[in-house]
Amino acid sequence: ALVAPPQQYTSSAEELVTVQAMDLLARISTPGRIHHAFTGTGTIALACAAQVEGSVPYRCIKDAQRSPKIRIGHPGGVIEVRAEVQREVAGAAGAWHASGAGFDRTARYLMRGEVFIPHAAR
Repeated sequence: ALVAPPQQYTSSAEELVTVQAMDLLARISTPGRIHHAFTGTGTIALACAAQVEGSVPYRCIKDAQRSPKIRIGHPGGVIEVRAEVQREVAGAAGAWHASGAGFDRTARYLMRGEVFIPHAAR
């Protein structure tokens, strides 16, 4: 993913997305192109990375906006994602551990059409 601090932009639906609407600006690539929105797995990974102190996504989020829920601005708009990440105290490395993450999706039409269902022979 490519990440940056929040910046105003126009979404792919031609809607203005303001700085106040997001905590982090990001783009993600799929083979050969920038994704038209943001992949689900990429959303989870980015939200977890944003909780790790010192990471690039962490540094892009203002301290006052830091929370287990982050809003990611992407080409299609903004998605809110939750990530619970803790630093393990035991051990010299102080490894980070994600205990949970998730997001909600909106329903949308996948297709519209007609279906022919023949009547049973009488």
